[in-house]
Amino acid sequence: MSARVGHATAVARSRAICFPSASEILPATRAAFASSEIAEEAWPTAPTLPSKTALTCTIPACKIHTLMYVCSMVVKTATPRKRARERQAERSAAMRARLIAAAKASLLDSGYGRTTAVEVCARAGVTRGALFHHFSGLSELFAATLEEVCDGIGKRSREAAGRSNPRHAAAAYVETAWAGFGHPDFKIVIEVWLAARNDPSLRKELDPVIEHFRRAATPQLNVELAAKIGRNPDDVAFYRLALEAMIGMALGRAVAPGSKPMGHEGDVIALLKQLARARSKR
Repeated sequence: MSARVGHATAVARSRAICFPSASEILPATRAAFASSEIAEEAWPTAPTLPSKTALTCTIPACKIHTLMYVCSMVVKTATPRKRARERQAERSAAMRARLIAAAKASLLDSGYGRTTAVEVCARAGVTRGALFHHFSGLSELFAATLEEVCDGIGKRSREAAGRSNPRHAAAAYVETAWAGFGHPDFKIVIEVWLAARNDPSLRKELDPVIEHFRRAATPQLNVELAAKIGRNPDDVAFYRLALEAMIGMALGRAVAPGSKPMGHEGDVIALLKQLARARSKR
């Protein structure tokens, strides 16, 4: 921004504008910037303005409007560029979302082994150049996909929590957690997690997402979770039992033909909730 003000000042000098003092320049210059989309923090301040001596000449002081015009031209040049950058950012975000959606669909339908760059691009209807322009490779794309899936799991769990009975926190946790683990998208988590065991580059990209999930699922690191399931060792052990049971059912569903729900899922969730309520009464 200081470069733009300097440019405006140079133009003003070349036109031999006269200002009795620099104090008259500042209000006019700031007024021009105030009508723009440039943040107030970027408006020019007194130290960036020319001295009285630097601009002394014989033109009347009313020519200050010329400086306002010069500044407004600088601002008008900057505004289209800003809007162009915003449109480019929107297009980039839309393309990333398109590629992530294609990766999700492929992982669900075909699994990790068949989710190639060619397959993702075909589903997204874009070239491989578009894929590698927005992601460094499939590993980064899978990490972004896993992050979006985990965010969706968390959102569904929070929505379920709003419908649960708060008087039975542990039982409510079972219900809300299964709303996430029991969703078909959890197959994507299993596909990518298992693949990362034998793919160092994928594991490196996934580590931040996995660490975030681990911290969210660990009572000792998540105060909100500990308040729901309890803090003593027995409470934590029951939580682990319920968590592993739900992940196990999600894995069983993932490997079942058509990834369809297994018949015993409802019975297992009902038993876990019953045990949780019994524990809360002790």
